[in-house]
Amino acid sequence: MPAITKLLVANRGEIACRVIATARAKGYHTVAIYSEADADALHVRQADEAVLIGPGPAAQSYLNIEQVIAAAQRTGADALHPGYGFLSERAAFAEACAAAGLTFVGPDPEAIRIMGDKAESKRRMLQAGVPCVPGYLGEQQVDSVFMREAERIGYPIMVKASAGGGGRGMRLVHEAGVLPAALQTARSEAQAAFGDGRLLLERAVVEPRHVEIQVFGDRHGNVIHLGERDCSVQRRHQKVVEEAPSPAVNAELRARMGQAAVRAAAAIGYVGAGTVEFLLAPDGAFYFLEMNTRLQVEHPVPAAAHPGGGHAFRSCHRGPPLRRRSRRRFPAANGRHRRVGAGDGRRRADRPWSSGRRAGQRVLRPHAREVDRVGRGSG
Repeated sequence: MPAITKLLVANRGEIACRVIATARAKGYHTVAIYSEADADALHVRQADEAVLIGPGPAAQSYLNIEQVIAAAQRTGADALHPGYGFLSERAAFAEACAAAGLTFVGPDPEAIRIMGDKAESKRRMLQAGVPCVPGYLGEQQVDSVFMREAERIGYPIMVKASAGGGGRGMRLVHEAGVLPAALQTARSEAQAAFGDGRLLLERAVVEPRHVEIQVFGDRHGNVIHLGERDCSVQRRHQKVVEEAPSPAVNAELRARMGQAAVRAAAAIGYVGAGTVEFLLAPDGAFYFLEMNTRLQVEHPVPAAAHPGGGHAFRSCHRGPPLRRRSRRRFPAANGRHRRVGAGDGRRRADRPWSSGRRAGQRVLRPHAREVDRVGRGSG
């Protein structure tokens, strides 16, 4: 299989700049794409070549598969990196790249499809022996079935959109009397947001942490992980602070969660960089939440805590097998990522929150600029 020589980055902004910088450091020629609104953007100036693909609206430029593929063909690129957002988790885009003879720097279309469906992904994870929260993943979507299954699972339960993400189509239900209304609103929200009103049920994990594992897979069947990042500080189900290592994860738990993440990725033949997300309960049990089949905004956090993972960029798609975890003790350093957002800290709805304020857990005070630690524990 011929080596990659020219890489088109099908994105903009910070992620495009980061991918371009890494690719150039590895010796690849880089191509940027841009809309009319981004003609003077930094990623356009950083790349070796740049191609205008359409007007400012994303639907007419960065989300236009035909234009993106045409730009790659016109410049002679032999590989395409989707970054995150835009087309990065669309199986149809990965298929279009393959049809055009381009190496898609990401997973195969089937892996994207499996992990894009919450019910199907959990069925696959259960088959692979990855811990999942007890729930209902069936095809029968009538309210009477959900009511019966909720009693079997036990309250409180979570109602979730099968095709969902970002908290949309999700409701926490504490008792049977409010479940029908929750199903109706969740179904309507899921249909409007994703064009798919299918729902699933899960037993609610009370006061969990959100801990995710960075994984890499290659074309030789190898999968490695680079440890965890803790994303428990959130606002409206959106992450505010991510850090590695997690203050709640010791070496033994890290090893078990890492092994589960590797099993999850291997079960679908995963290739490239991805993230396996878990809920970590107060008793130390952890459960598969979902898998993001792409890079994430917070991808540099575990990279900072585990220097030496950069070889994965070159090895995932065309290159030698990924090296197994080195004997270097993880973590080698600390990494932290904070997001800046708009909001009024005086309004309760706009305050960053975290799933349970247990001793040693990091949270944000409404008017604080820095992260404080609540209760005991090392800083």
